[in-house]
Amino acid sequence: MYTIKFDFPNLPKGGEIDITGLNVIFENGKEYTISKEAADAYRVHNQRPVVSASPDPQAPTEWELGPTLLEAFKDNEHVTVSKTSQKGEK
Repeated sequence: MYTIKFDFPNLPKGGEIDITGLNVIFENGKEYTISKEAADAYRVHNQRPVVSASPDPQAPTEWELGPTLLEAFKDNEHVTVSKTSQKGEK
């Protein structure tokens, strides 16, 4: 699980924020809990092709998962993401 909080100075409190790959409309100034399943779906939605090492030009496209929520927002000073654990989760 993750918690994510938005504090964009150019948006009013309660201003809407849409993150591609997360099926929630967030509000500026609020903190949200993101489930592990939603965070995993975010990575799948943002996956990208990688250059294949195969010399076969007909080789299928290879894909890698997109960034985690921590990686995606690590350089954004207005978004705070932290990883939390559910009861019984390691």
